[in-house]
Amino acid sequence: MKAVLTLLILSINVIFVSAQSIKQIKADRNTYIWGEGSGTTLKKANSDALAMIIGQISTEVESSFTLLKTEDLKSKADKFFSSQCK
Repeated sequence: MKAVLTLLILSINVIFVSAQSIKQIKADRNTYIWGEGSGTTLKKANSDALAMIIGQISTEVESSFTLLKTEDLKSKADKFFSSQCK
């Protein structure tokens, strides 16, 4: 009896837990990146699908650089006058 009950519970869980279908993956462009390819050989179809995936990926690089330089005028004046007074 326990074995039958366990089997029944596991069967019900399998029904409710399922993987995403191809249709669901294709419909959800925010979560998945996918590619589809066709060709006369597997290699050509794979390259076609890879090109489709690459076309969906974009990279943005931004760079910003700021140089702040402060000068100590008193120190420069002291060096200047000390070199002039020698």
